[in-house]
Amino acid sequence: MVKPSLAIALLGGGLVKDRAGEWRTTNFNENDQHGALGDRLRVIATSIIFIKYPEAKIVVLGGKGQLGNTPGVPAVARVIKQELIKLGVPAKKIIVETRSGTTFEQLSALGGIVKRGKYNKVFVVSNEYHLPRIRVMMHRIRALNYILRNARAFSAEKIVLHKYPKKWANTIHKAYVSAAMQRRIQLEKKGVAAIKSGTYKYS
Repeated sequence: MVKPSLAIALLGGGLVKDRAGEWRTTNFNENDQHGALGDRLRVIATSIIFIKYPEAKIVVLGGKGQLGNTPGVPAVARVIKQELIKLGVPAKKIIVETRSGTTFEQLSALGGIVKRGKYNKVFVVSNEYHLPRIRVMMHRIRALNYILRNARAFSAEKIVLHKYPKKWANTIHKAYVSAAMQRRIQLEKKGVAAIKSGTYKYS
């Protein structure tokens, strides 16, 4: 009997440059024009899942996105790979995809990787606020549904809270009651509604 093969997909978000001039993923208090991000949690959550499933491959997705016109900016996926390595994930376990930008593009790229790699189990990791749009895309868009219909979407916040409740509970609570996060959530809801009504702009 063939053992099920698992791909853990980490959808990339934003980047910021730290005081030392190094690019890294964002914390909740580092927003873009759409509101709060906090995608550093996706990296931490993925490393936690990997501890439980060390046989899995981690697929990191994301190009330069909104920072595409910024000189010297690296692809989001390359930065995330280095952060995962620092958290103990072996480099050989990480697949990097650097062309996608939007959520739809990332899921489309993931579909191709899953198909080529013949993975029969897929976990998708992102922030809680992002999951409704991810799920509706995977279920309603035929090209994605064909390959990702059995994929499971996981909340980075829930995974991190389960593992490190004392460290993260207050930070996550403050983030989700903030005006920046409420702005982000409202935009996500509009995106979900647009997908369902057929008016969503995919590019």
